[in-house]
Amino acid sequence: LSEPAVSARRATMLIKSSPTAAQSEQLGITARLCAPRSTFSKCTWCPHHDGIKRSSVLLHLAAIALPTIATLPTNSLAEETDSEGNSLAYAFFSAGDPRFLQPGFEELRYMGIKESTVGSLTTIDGTVPAIRVVYDPKKVKYARVLGAFWRNCDPTTSAAQGQFGVPGPTIVWVGNPEEQAIAEKARKRLDFSTRFSSPTFGPMFKGLPIQTEVRTLQGEWVDASDNDQLWYQKEQKAYEKARKTSGRTKWFEDNYKPVTVTACQNDGKGAVCGFVYFPCSEDNGCVDVMNGQL
Repeated sequence: LSEPAVSARRATMLIKSSPTAAQSEQLGITARLCAPRSTFSKCTWCPHHDGIKRSSVLLHLAAIALPTIATLPTNSLAEETDSEGNSLAYAFFSAGDPRFLQPGFEELRYMGIKESTVGSLTTIDGTVPAIRVVYDPKKVKYARVLGAFWRNCDPTTSAAQGQFGVPGPTIVWVGNPEEQAIAEKARKRLDFSTRFSSPTFGPMFKGLPIQTEVRTLQGEWVDASDNDQLWYQKEQKAYEKARKTSGRTKWFEDNYKPVTVTACQNDGKGAVCGFVYFPCSEDNGCVDVMNGQL
């Protein structure tokens, strides 16, 4: 792999050896199956596209983005710094088509997120679509970055059900014991919200349990094509259409939209009737998870 193929800040992470013969054959096959104009076009895990059915979910990612294959760090500290010399950190997440996760992280740039990149993780168990987030841990906590992930996926689906038509589990990839402890605590608290209810509203996510997995970070990272980075900005109409046709828009509205009720509550001074409640609230602990306040 040539150094000019990647940015200087990723150069230290390049794999120096060439692909094996088996890898080369595999990449050649997938390259023929998937057009390079868009890594995520016409693939089985983007249900809003029409395309050739494939038994492999996303091997084509490696074919399209071969120049940016990178070994994963042994922990979550990135081998790079910002303009002020501050050490940065990585966070990796999987939940179906990662292009739909990217807006949630980009919205938090003002808090300390430096970059989000769509791509895939190739592990011993196969290749999984994912998003990589680079952030300044001195400005934004890992728990807050994790909260953005929870807020932008359906954590109640199993691997068999998939994420809005895309097969596979939702995963928090952790790089050290501290991240694992935070992820497990957040998942436990979010799961509590699915069992909490009050006289006026029911449990979060309609009572479905949290099925997101917490896995140890491993394998290799592969960037998706440039066309798929910030796709929601480049192709706004296509993005909005895909959100609707995949069921994302309706699901997020149904689970997070404020609800007006006519029920009455007694606050000790008398009955109060008619109010607005938020499904993700402080009462059920959901809002704390989303805001990284664990």
